Amino acid sequence: DLKKVVSEFAKSGISNSKELGTYHRKFSIVADSLQEHGILSGVQVASFYVQAFPDSIRIRLDTRLQVSFPKKTKGQAYSLTDLREAIDFLLFDAIYVGRESTSIRGVTAVVGERPIHCIMDWGCSIIAMSVAACNTLGVMFDPTRCIPLQSANGKTDWTLGIARDVPFRFGDVTAILQVHIVDSPAYDILLGCLFEVLTQARTQSFLSGDQHIMITDPNTEKIVTIPTVPREPPKF
Repeated sequence: DLKKVVSEFAKSGISNSKELGTYHRKFSIVADSLQEHGILSGVQVASFYVQAFPDSIRIRLDTRLQVSFPKKTKGQAYSLTDLREAIDFLLFDAIYVGRESTSIRGVTAVVGERPIHCIMDWGCSIIAMSVAACNTLGVMFDPTRCIPLQSANGKTDWTLGIARDVPFRFGDVTAILQVHIVDSPAYDILLGCLFEVLTQARTQSFLSGDQHIMITDPNTEKIVTIPTVPREPPKF
């Protein structure tokens, strides 16, 4: 499926000639078949091909093609080879700069047999859960163990208590966590640096903004890689 190939590489990002070659090869196999059967035209195939690249490349691509092929008739499709050569030039010449902002990422864990979105913040020293999520999941907590929490604006609030030894499942990996219960935060669950340490988490980031988290079960030594998603608003 052509859209699947494009989507795969758009997510992981194409930043050099080797990655471009892999994308070109996989795309061409599917595209050639679709053209042979008259399902897609050359113009449509070319349009799909460039969708895997970021705006910084696509914006400059037309100019590069016009310089490389000044006699090309308007409306005539560029071949995939033409597109690859032009994009390869732009990748070699590209300068990557940081974005103005990017979304906080999250993962899905299973807590009490129910999937729930967890945001990740390695700069936070605790694992936290909203009291609404706690009630929905049926998690018991000790109300005598409260700690002060200071927000970014300097305001200090107290947690409602702590839930002990709560299992969080991520496929074959289970992380048993001590979870502080918080009243009305902007999340259902927050995974702080204690989760990172316990699971020996390793983060792989991509130019597209995507991230993969590889975690290890400290008790079984099983390993899984979790794809992250943009932060979701609390559901409870």
